[in-house]
Formats: sequence, structure tokens, C-alpha cells
Amino acid sequence: MKICTICQNPRRVQIDREIVSGVSLPRVAEIYSLESPSALYRHAKNCISRQLVTAVSKVQTTEAFELLKKIDQIISRAEDIFTRNYLKEKDLTALKALNSQRNTIQLLCQVSASLHQAKQAEIDLLRLKNGETTEESKEQFANAIKILTSAELSVLLAIQEKITNKQRDRDCLAEYTASLTEFQPIISSLFIPPVPKLV
Repeated sequence: MKICTICQNPRRVQIDREIVSGVSLPRVAEIYSLESPSALYRHAKNCISRQLVTAVSKVQTTEAFELLKKIDQIISRAEDIFTRNYLKEKDLTALKALNSQRNTIQLLCQVSASLHQAKQAEIDLLRLKNGETTEESKEQFANAIKILTSAELSVLLAIQEKITNKQRDRDCLAEYTASLTEFQPIISSLFIPPVPKLV
């Protein structure tokens, strides 16, 4: 087994932190003047310790809980101000406290929605990287291609095969045109006037 050059790097811990915190691999290679981006990719894929990933995740979770704790404190203080001023019949101050509470709750909802969307996007990216697709996306694709004719479907399948097999020199449209040329005499005999020949 080949020894990882990044693991041997004296600045490995800093490199790992950059990778785990989401800095792009080309940028990490640039920052640390690494000669082999492919070695960095292999390191990121195979060597970064799960403990480091877990530690960063725990820090982020702790920070999120601290933020929620601060928001909860703001809501509690606004409740206290509202109750105290409502009981003293200071309606204007009570209304301001109530408005502050409403704004804080609205902010909390927006943060929560943003976090949910970010997490969903992260999950979707992981699924794409792993080659997974959801049943919903398969169904959407199946419905979308229903508008294609059988000829267009044949070309689409040929293009998909070209991409999958990395056949740069394959000309899918020329193949399709050639297949039509084979059937030209049969097609011509069925129609009056004759169908013009395809080149």
C-alpha cells in the first residue's frame, strides 16, 4: 500500500481542518503549496480521521445549541417584560415586548428553515456523490421523457451510452441518420411522393 504524502506532511492537522471545514481541495492545495492535488483528494477520501470529522461536528452542534440558548433567553426576557408591564397596565411597553418576542420567534423560524434546507441540500449532494437517486426523481425523469418520440429516445439512449462508456469518438446523430438511410427504400415505397434521401 502506498504511503500518503499528506499524512507525512508536518502541517497535516491544519490541512485536515481546512478540508473538514469545507474549504475546496484545490484551494487547500494552493494554501499549503501541495504539489499533488490527486494525493490531497486521496487523503481527503481515505485518511482523514473520523474522529476529526466527529469533533468538528460536535463543535458545530455545541455552537448551534448556544445560539438556540441565546434566542430562548431573549424570548424569556421579552415574556418577562411583557408580563410585568401588562400587569402594570403599561400597554405600549407591553406591546413592544410582545413585538420583540414575535420578531425573535420569526427569526428562529427562519433560522430553522434555513438549517433544514442546508441539511437537505447536503443530503442530496451526498446522494448524488454516491450515485443514489430518489424514487421521486426517477419518476420525474420518466414522466419528462414521455414527450420524446421513439427516434428521439433512441438518440437519447445512444448519447447516454456514449457518456457512460466515455466514447468521445462516437457520433450518435450520424448513427441515427445511418439507420434511417437503411430503411429509406422501404419508407419511400410507402409514401407518395417519395421521401427525399437523407445524406
